[in-house]
Amino acid sequence: MKQWWSLAGYEWKKLWKRKSVWFTLGIMAAWLIAMDFGSMADRMSTGETVTGAPIQSLPDRKTYARALSGRLLDDQLLTEMKESPGNVSIGPYAAVYEAAQGFTRGTKDSLTMDEAGLYQARKETQKLFFEAYRLSKAEQSYWEGQEAKMKIPMEYGYADGWQKLVCWDMYMIGLLVIFMTAICVPGIFTEEHSRGTDQVILCTRFGRKKLYYAKVFAGSLFAVGSGWCLLAVSVICKMLIYGPDGFHTPLQLAVSQYGLAISIGGAFLITFMLLFFVSLLTGALAMFLAEWIQKWAAVLAIIIAAASVMRLVNLQPFTEVLRWISQFWSYLPANLLHEETLFDLRLLSFPGFKLTVWQFTPFLYTILTVVFIMAGKRIYCRFQAGGR
Repeated sequence: MKQWWSLAGYEWKKLWKRKSVWFTLGIMAAWLIAMDFGSMADRMSTGETVTGAPIQSLPDRKTYARALSGRLLDDQLLTEMKESPGNVSIGPYAAVYEAAQGFTRGTKDSLTMDEAGLYQARKETQKLFFEAYRLSKAEQSYWEGQEAKMKIPMEYGYADGWQKLVCWDMYMIGLLVIFMTAICVPGIFTEEHSRGTDQVILCTRFGRKKLYYAKVFAGSLFAVGSGWCLLAVSVICKMLIYGPDGFHTPLQLAVSQYGLAISIGGAFLITFMLLFFVSLLTGALAMFLAEWIQKWAAVLAIIIAAASVMRLVNLQPFTEVLRWISQFWSYLPANLLHEETLFDLRLLSFPGFKLTVWQFTPFLYTILTVVFIMAGKRIYCRFQAGGR
């Protein structure tokens, strides 16, 4: 075991000695920082969006929203919002108005509703999603049962930082991890073949099984660790810009159609878990392809092309057959952390229980990761260096 840790440590150090690794990680971290602080600069003053709709400045939004945090989204708060002077979308109740409009998905004006009408509108909005995703009666019954556990009226809370992390940044980080893994990880295996050192390594005492698992461990650790590094950068930026408020705010204030009674902070922890499995699977796939193809550029091209296709092709569940193809498509690594997938209402049914996307994916990704690792091991251990 001591020899194995020595091999793993050597592979880990060798990986981080490459300038391309530091350059790639630095570029991606800088891009996240620029994206976050660039969006902050756009919100520093009150103005209009590109569509002409008025927009509230970020300092005003934080001040007003924090003052309303902890209030119930009930008749009293709705009445105060309706009676507030001026344009409600940039006034003291702008954040509440935005949350209320999310319940109706813009089909109705929440300024004309009372508490009962607002929460009924949310149920009607959810039914639109039932129809759009062609949910079965059993699936609809599941979500209706979850709705019964929801605390009504909901408590409003300012949670812009966590909301943006869950609904936008995590998706971008997932894509960046895929690209970074495709650039940095395959070299762990392809380098031996390109330099001809495989002829020496594979003839040594630990050159096959132990070295293979050491390489896999180093590559997997890098994929997961780089994802967490990028996430740390994004979390720090979001907390500096928006603050850490609202971890326990109901998720439905950001994603109105979702039926599980979880907080926006709970949703962030779910995405944190899924990022781990996306990173792990992508690393295993990159290393399998690297040993199979033995060409770094080919592996890079395959993974980036596949990720691009996953995102560019949008499969809508127009028919029963397409519903299942579309559901499978959403489980792919480049799609998994997107807001539409995270809060997809389609379920996987098993005898006695049903699983959401984020409940099922860890099992699926664990199985696939093991398959890629074992398939790569078979190729690695059977490779004959002298065959060139």
